[in-house]
Amino acid sequence: GYKPSDATILNGMAEREGGVWAGGTIDWRTDVVDLSFKAMTDVGGDSEGSSMKLEASRMFFLGERFTVSPKIGAVWLDDKAVDYFYGVRAGEATAGRAAYTGSSTVNVEAGVTFGYMLAERHMLMLDISATKLGSGITDSPIVVNDTLTTVGLGYMFKF
Repeated sequence: GYKPSDATILNGMAEREGGVWAGGTIDWRTDVVDLSFKAMTDVGGDSEGSSMKLEASRMFFLGERFTVSPKIGAVWLDDKAVDYFYGVRAGEATAGRAAYTGSSTVNVEAGVTFGYMLAERHMLMLDISATKLGSGITDSPIVVNDTLTTVGLGYMFKF
């Protein structure tokens, strides 16, 4: 979600809530690749949208404590989700921002996660990823970049 004050391009837009998303995941681990499928829907009712994600990854150990996990995936977003977050309603249109109705799209993601095992059940992680946005999103007049990059740090405790 976002607020109109988050960026000048959003001035005059209505606030978009992030929503409450719920769904399920199926993981299939093989000797060659780990596959994951996730289906989600906005149960909070903000966008009333849905998404599905398919990802392939593989963890490699570099010594006893370091891991590296390359990954690639695709995320499908339905037209309701895209329109809610990236659409421009008629009342929000300006001379520099045309009205836009979002359509379903597929984003492609790629990245790598690095891990360091502190102890048997404790791990530090660094995730670096890039997402190439689909045309249903990039065609929107409020979208500036067609690729997003993210960096995340994390700690994991295994129960």
